[in-house]
Amino acid sequence: MMQTHSREIRKIAHCVLAFLAVGASLAFGAEPLSVALVGDGYGKYEVNAIAKNVLNELDDICSYQVVEGRLGPEEFGQYDVVVLARTVESYGPGESREIEKYVTSGGTLVLIGVSPRSLFIVDVGPNDGAVRMRNDSFLFGSTVFEEGGKEASVFQPDSPLLKDVFAHGSDPLWMMGTVFLPNPDWENIIGHNQNILVGRTSLGKGSVYFFGSELFRLIKAANDAGRPEDVQGWIQILKNLFRQAALSPHHSNP
Repeated sequence: MMQTHSREIRKIAHCVLAFLAVGASLAFGAEPLSVALVGDGYGKYEVNAIAKNVLNELDDICSYQVVEGRLGPEEFGQYDVVVLARTVESYGPGESREIEKYVTSGGTLVLIGVSPRSLFIVDVGPNDGAVRMRNDSFLFGSTVFEEGGKEASVFQPDSPLLKDVFAHGSDPLWMMGTVFLPNPDWENIIGHNQNILVGRTSLGKGSVYFFGSELFRLIKAANDAGRPEDVQGWIQILKNLFRQAALSPHHSNP
């Protein structure tokens, strides 16, 4: 009992210090976190949902730009965080390696839904479906679709990404995922078996995050189910991500 109480005190102290660190860095003139929200096709709905529901409420620590289309690999370095939602045009092998360098130099890359499939590391033809389905054709692997959804589990309950996430309910609708990233080398925060719904990996000085579900679809599903508050946990995960990125020692210098 005493150990549990001490552990809780340490967790609370850590959160308070993290909050003070963000506030102090901005008070002493640090630049706000610069974020690019990149999406095309259905990705446009996703980046606008993130802007409206997440980043507009973090304007004290973040500034963002919505890019409805394609962000060239040479432009990634202009941002601390690049969020890559669904895109129409893929990145070729050379471009994907440039994006990898952006991360290893200290940048943060956020992959949403099927966007890992836009980062090729092999030369493929436009209709080469067999190659497209090979996991090793992509920089971070290929996503899989679970027909009808698969209930996920929390594997890393102490992850900073999950702070206050389940305050709005312990069994949210978004725990039933449909798009997962199979990658045993990643930190699987929420998922099933080795399939990741929410996860991250370190790469050099930077980080890559994966979120299998799309916020704009979760909002619609929650509203249709008469549970609009249900999506707040997913929104909180995204807010926690940007707060963590603002604390990075490589912030503003990817």
